[in-house]
Amino acid sequence: MRSRRTLLSAMLAATAMALLLFPLPARAACTGSPHAWQVFALTGGSAVYCADGDNWTTLPMGSAAAAGSTGEVQFNGGSNAFAADAGLFWDNTNKRLGIGTSTPGWPLDIEATGTTFLRISSGGTNLMTVTASGGGNGIVNIMNSAGTSTIRLSASSGQTNYINAGSLGVGTSSPNANAVLDVASTTQGFLLPRMTTVQANTLDGLTSTNGMLVFDTDTGTVKVQSGGAFTSLLTGSGTANSTTFLRGDGTWSNTLTGAFTASTSITTATYYHSSDSRLKANVRTFAGGLDMVARLRGVSFDWKATGAPSSGVIAQEVESVLPSAVATGPDGMKSVAYDELLAPLIEAVKELKADNDNLRASLDELRRMVEAR
Repeated sequence: MRSRRTLLSAMLAATAMALLLFPLPARAACTGSPHAWQVFALTGGSAVYCADGDNWTTLPMGSAAAAGSTGEVQFNGGSNAFAADAGLFWDNTNKRLGIGTSTPGWPLDIEATGTTFLRISSGGTNLMTVTASGGGNGIVNIMNSAGTSTIRLSASSGQTNYINAGSLGVGTSSPNANAVLDVASTTQGFLLPRMTTVQANTLDGLTSTNGMLVFDTDTGTVKVQSGGAFTSLLTGSGTANSTTFLRGDGTWSNTLTGAFTASTSITTATYYHSSDSRLKANVRTFAGGLDMVARLRGVSFDWKATGAPSSGVIAQEVESVLPSAVATGPDGMKSVAYDELLAPLIEAVKELKADNDNLRASLDELRRMVEAR
């Protein structure tokens, strides 16, 4: 009996909705023993009956008019009475739902005042929110399962945008897991912020963010901020071609100023030294060339790093004879300007030639004396 009552209660609850959706047969069509869930109405609509399989039960009859205007969604406003509001609107012609508007222009159109618009949550934890800043700019936040914002997009210049979880791929659906940003393209490049030197230096004054990159439009260089100042990277102003190289000041040039160190060999068809007389002062003939050469020692040796055989001089030995030909690096290693050895060699050869000429003259004189006897 209890199960029948339970079934009857369920039937009564469901029938109220069924009456709104399905036409009921007239009482005249319902004859014989009742069947479970059989529903009929008396002719004239004065009563509605529902069967639980054994007995007929009379259902209450009544009617209610829709509230509000056409299109306003109906809801229970209290006391089992329909209520409606223009802020919850269904446009049946265009199949659009409006929240806060009676003229929805999108499939879901939300019009709200204040700063909160949309929230998607699970178990009370926010997963996504759409809000607005005080200036009316939109803000979208996507949260993780702990409710912590991991993606934030804001239309306000005073707000922060970020993605602080995983890797962001642009042009790829599988960004490298070791990269925060992975940009892939075969038809487009990556464009840095472009600004003048003054504007870049203004950034220096605002913050010292090591690693910040900009393109300086005044110098035509890519610059990186390090220690509160911008320095140029491998690009430069001027013309880059087969006869120029990138200088430390960010310019392309065929002139090198200052010291240059190479740890491997340099090969060139012709190697020129600046030697214009207009660049020199206190010019005088090198004195004591032969004596100086006599004090130098030519050696053959093997380089320790490579084992390759070579020949030359020892810097420490040259330094004691011709100090200007030797330089000492920051690491204490010494190097020799071999071109400075040319001057004493040239003058030594000239001294030897003079001595040779004198000897020849003496021999010629002795020969004439012997022949005259």
